[in-house]
Amino acid sequence: MRDTIIAIVVTLTVIILIGLDFISQYQIQSQQDNFKCSQYVWPYSFYVGVQLNIPIFNGFKNGYKAKQSTIALQELQNAAERLNSKALLEYRKAGRDYKEAIAKV
Repeated sequence: MRDTIIAIVVTLTVIILIGLDFISQYQIQSQQDNFKCSQYVWPYSFYVGVQLNIPIFNGFKNGYKAKQSTIALQELQNAAERLNSKALLEYRKAGRDYKEAIAKV
């Protein structure tokens, strides 16, 4: 089960890293060296492109991210166990306090 979760995390990370971008740009350029604006030639330039990003090597980052995710999961499980034990301790203390109050009455 644990290995399956790690494999899913690594797979999702790889899927997220693949990117497809659409790029476009439109410009009006001035290509004169003097400041006579009425004589300027204003050429237009426009391009459209598609960029596909596929990570080939990422510096062994995915393995460490998977390990970090499992450690974070363990930390959450430990925090949940501590919370449960604190709640049980408070419950037992409240029961003892109740019995003590009844005995005093």
